[in-house]
Amino acid sequence: MENSTTSNNGFIYHNDNFWESPQTSELDKALVKFNAEFKAVKRDETVAVPGRAARKFASLDEIMIEIRPTLAKCGLFVQQPITGDFITTIVRHESGQFRAFSMPMVAWQGQGTTAIQNLGGAITYMRRYSLGAALALATEEDDDAQSTGKLDIKKGAKQEAPVQPKIDETIVDAWNAKIGECKTDEDFQRVSKEVAKMEEGPVKKFVRATMSTRLDKLGMEYNKETNVFQKKAATTEAPTEKQA
Repeated sequence: MENSTTSNNGFIYHNDNFWESPQTSELDKALVKFNAEFKAVKRDETVAVPGRAARKFASLDEIMIEIRPTLAKCGLFVQQPITGDFITTIVRHESGQFRAFSMPMVAWQGQGTTAIQNLGGAITYMRRYSLGAALALATEEDDDAQSTGKLDIKKGAKQEAPVQPKIDETIVDAWNAKIGECKTDEDFQRVSKEVAKMEEGPVKKFVRATMSTRLDKLGMEYNKETNVFQKKAATTEAPTEKQA
């Protein structure tokens, strides 16, 4: 690659954000095998965003669960350390060969979130996108047509649906990352207290809908009598006439 330089430790730097070991033949063979054997990542999350069509994407948890067995089979593993203001993604081979690149952290400012929560959302967001780029994974739906307004309009439609106000994507991803980590009553209680302090509007409506989706996925519900988020009670079918 042009303009590449070799450092004192022998690493080859193609630019400040992209470097690799002096030899990469074994690494490249393993990546070819990985791409041949690994088919696709399951998009396990859906975000309904006001003003845009709902989009599906693979959560960081789902990506890691799905790729680890194939990575290990190919003698590969991935590291994602936080280095200053950068997320560095390193794809390593058991031979010691590696390839790494770093991406600057994005500044997040969610509504009703603390600085630490914004940082956590940014880290999850960057890890997910960096991992997808490093391994050539399609982690979410391509919505180019929707983004540019190229949507099919059904014939016979007499009027357009009212346009909902859009929510900044960084806010969407921050809340989605936060709610995606909720697993217990304490987790949901903490988020609920934050939501209660928010002004009524599209963001609050979106957060409530996302919480509801997350609760359904976990088989949980909110008990108004006890003010507790709990597992849904097992339902029993009513006996049929033949069973009675």
